[in-house]
Amino acid sequence: MMYAFAGLSGTGKSFLARIFAQVTGLPHFSSDVIRKELAGLQPHESSASIKGGIYTEELSRRTYGELIQRASEYPDAILDATFTSHWQRNMLERAGLPHIFILCQAPEAVVTNRIQQRQNEPDNPSEAGLDIYFLQQKRFEPFRSHECCMVVDTFSQSPWSAVISILEVAPPQGESSEQEMEMNR
Repeated sequence: MMYAFAGLSGTGKSFLARIFAQVTGLPHFSSDVIRKELAGLQPHESSASIKGGIYTEELSRRTYGELIQRASEYPDAILDATFTSHWQRNMLERAGLPHIFILCQAPEAVVTNRIQQRQNEPDNPSEAGLDIYFLQQKRFEPFRSHECCMVVDTFSQSPWSAVISILEVAPPQGESSEQEMEMNR
């Protein structure tokens, strides 16, 4: 099962994905880290030197392709990306990997505060600022009825409660995942 943590920048999806990875022991693939690798940067290195920036459509398509490719090597994995556009979600569907989207949401005031705080964290690979958030918000394409999507409020719901809810809906299927979960209990 691919756990695709989705949502606009600043919704807490990466934080929740990291906690989910710690609890389950599943491999965690971050679009922020992969995007920087593809641009020839270290995860915490600034992209200021990249002409045109790192949030181009071409680099985004390459990032999602690589994200899905890496995750496909495991029976269960965590994909940490926005998945805000149909083309992004279609890439995962076309890969034929069983998946569930975990759409992380929070009130706008909370999101903008989180993004401002994140910009002061030197070890955070994301460079998506408020400009990217508002662009994502404007371009967000709602999930369609055939897409398996679970909504999580990352403001009012605790991360631990969210993890339990996800595991109740879609527990890991891989043999190694079950062993790792037993070890983490």
